[in-house]
Order: sequence, then structure tokens, then C-alpha cells
Amino acid sequence: MASGIALLVASLYGTSNTAAAEINWSVLLGNPDQSGTVGTSLVYNGTITNSTGADLFLSTANLTFDTTAPASSYTKGLSDEFLATLGIIPTSGYSGPLFSVTWQTGVSAGMTGLGTFSLTAEDPAFPSIVTSPFSSSASPTEGSEISSDTWYHFQFGDVGSFATGSFAGPGYANPGNAPWLFMAPSAGVNFGVTDGNLPGDMFDVLDFGRLVGTTSTSLSDPNHSCGADPDSCFADSAMSHGTFFLGAGLHSIIIRTAASPFGSGSVAFFREDPVTVPEPGSVLLSAFGVIGISIGVLRRRFSSQPRTQARLFTWHIDPITVNARKICLPKSIFMR
Repeated sequence: MASGIALLVASLYGTSNTAAAEINWSVLLGNPDQSGTVGTSLVYNGTITNSTGADLFLSTANLTFDTTAPASSYTKGLSDEFLATLGIIPTSGYSGPLFSVTWQTGVSAGMTGLGTFSLTAEDPAFPSIVTSPFSSSASPTEGSEISSDTWYHFQFGDVGSFATGSFAGPGYANPGNAPWLFMAPSAGVNFGVTDGNLPGDMFDVLDFGRLVGTTSTSLSDPNHSCGADPDSCFADSAMSHGTFFLGAGLHSIIIRTAASPFGSGSVAFFREDPVTVPEPGSVLLSAFGVIGISIGVLRRRFSSQPRTQARLFTWHIDPITVNARKICLPKSIFMR
């Protein structure tokens, strides 16, 4: 009988399609990248599909979470709704809560963890293991959330001052009050900034107070203007601009004036765009110092008399004292 809670310091392998067999089940998280304030439970919903033609019997469910935060600063666990399936997924599949992560008091804003939710199933399931990555971050209590693929308009003062949100217009939106918050997906984002109107202004980009980078050098020229179109200004070599890669997880952005020949300005823009990567044929996820919650769904060996014993599930939920719970199931789910 395997322990239900295991310390995993290993590599978890994703699945790949092969010519030998056809993929007949999967797991997909509907909201894999989430952030929440301290004390808020982030519930990860998902869908398990089953096209094997019969009930799908799960043998393990693993939840791994890799973060530099102390173990006491968060809790995680599988959802009651998922546990209630007893590891049996009908041909109609399962949709609903799979697990949750809760950040506890004392965690620093911006703390991020990356994890993997994986399931193992018995024959005739192919592949035997399916995985889905996720991320979780502790968000600040103040700031404005921004969206991807949108230009945002900001205004600024003299050198050393911090930018503030400005009005919306054709092709751009008002970002609200700084800091500007967003959750980057697993592949990260490109954060772009550009000066507008007259050249000469430059900007520092800071993420949770740490300098990410500074826009390009630009010389003041009162006879040149890119106007107030963010795409045109970003493509104009005379204007100061920059693109900065930000990794997966929560980001809290402020923009500081690094140069301002006019002492202030009312036309400048920023945006964040998710990085697109080709879908790999296989996924290799290494987990170092990872704590895994392993819930075993174990099978009793049956006697030679067919259909005389119910399938036995034992859920291990206590890391110190194993609390086993025997559950007799209807004959319709007997092992054959």
C-alpha cells in the first residue's frame, strides 16, 4: 500500500502522441494561471475526458508545487468534488474543481509557484499518464489589473517621478492607478513601452520595485513627432521604446521617468503580450524540492470467482498516520 503524501524530488514526464496507440483520455485546466490575495483559496477547475468506451479507473493523482516561499506560507489540496469520484471517470467525463491553492498570512506579494497536476490511469487508457501545468501567485491588495494585447496610455512627470494612468483614446485604454497587475502564462509575456508625441523621454520599468530595464536612448527633437498612435510611435526609431520579457506568474508594474527634456509628458504607452511557443510533442517538467500530494487508488486482488467482490479504494490523506477508508462499490464497477 503506497503512502498518500510523498516527497517528490524527481522529473515528471508529459505525454506524447505515437503511432502505436490513440490518445483516449486527457486532463485540461480551464484556469491554469491564477493570483489571489492572502487568505483567498484559488480553485482550479478542469475537465477530464474519457473516450476509452468504458469507465476510466485512475490509479494516482499527483499535485506538485515548486516555490521559494516557505511551506508554511501556503496550503494546497485536491478538491472534495474530485475526491468524491473515487477515481472513477465515466465516459461522460468529469468537469469541475480539481484542486486549490491558498496563500497564508506572511507571504510576500508577488510570490509565485509553478506546479503540475498529473493523473495516472489503468488500461485501456492511453497514455498512462496525463499532465497539466499551472501557476499560483500572491497578489498585492492595491493596483489595477490590465489585459493582454491592449495598448495603455500613461502620463509622467520629471526624472524620478512615477507614471500614472491617463485617458482612453483611439487604439488605447486607460490603465487605471499604478501599480499595473497581470498574470503571465507559463511561457511568459513581452512587456512593451514607447514614448509618444515628441522624442527625448525615456522610462524605467520596475516589477515589484525591481528594475527590469530602461527604454532606448532618444534625442530630443522638437521638429519630430510620432503623434499619438502607439503602433506608429513604437515603430519609430527616433522614439524611445523597449520590449522586456517577464516570466510566468504575477507581475506588478510601475514606470519611472528616466529622462524628460520637457519636464513632463502626457503621451506614452505600454502593453503586455503573451509569448507564443509551438506546442511540443512531449513535455518534460523538472521539479526540485517539490512536495507532491499523491492520492493512491489501489486495487485488491480478486478471487477466481468473478463478480463476487467490490472494487476497493483506499484514500491516504494523513501524512503521519494513514487513515484508510474502505468503500464498497456497486457491481456495475466491478473489476473484470
